[in-house]
Amino acid sequence: MKQDVIREDLKNYLKENGIKSKFIAQKIGLSEGMISYFINGKKRLSSANLILISNIIYS
Repeated sequence: MKQDVIREDLKNYLKENGIKSKFIAQKIGLSEGMISYFINGKKRLSSANLILISNIIYS
């Protein structure tokens, strides 16, 4: 899956569920800053981390 698709879906997931990026960061073992950079399009994530995020937001 593409970074941009997961980025937008993650933004929507956080907004719709009232969840902070810190929750996702803790679940997958990344810093809150890294998740924030990803959400804002400043960083790309590894395939492994994208899969972990996908498992959370698409389950």
